[in-house]
Amino acid sequence: MRLLVGHDAAVAAFVADHDYPEAVEWIPGYRAFGVIRSDGALVAGFVFDGWNPAAKRIELSARALTPQAFSPRLIAALGAYPFGKLAVHRVTAKTSVDNRRCRKILKGIGFTEEGTMASWYGPGKHAVMYRTTRPEWERRWGNDLRQAA
Repeated sequence: MRLLVGHDAAVAAFVADHDYPEAVEWIPGYRAFGVIRSDGALVAGFVFDGWNPAAKRIELSARALTPQAFSPRLIAALGAYPFGKLAVHRVTAKTSVDNRRCRKILKGIGFTEEGTMASWYGPGKHAVMYRTTRPEWERRWGNDLRQAA
């Protein structure tokens, strides 16, 4: 598996093309990274969107067809973009309360659950918000963020 850089539109379309509880519209200026297998197939995508330089925060959306897309090497490389290149302080992610797989992955890569957002995706369709901050990320993945894509 290797990181795919420079194909923002294709990767963002891949991320948006699954069972999101709502339609996805990326804010112009988003940045997307893919993970491809040795045969060239796109198996995961990560979109950083909603960059707020004043607050030093950005949002993350993702889709993966295989857990192998979350190898430590690839996750560390992905963290280099927001925490290294952009120098963000906080990355936020949210998912449906029913998406147990995503919630487990977010926790596994170092995100902390912050709370439930009632009816975020519509009446009775709740979301859970997660965050990781630069100090939390550095404790988990190290502070060598120079490999930013």
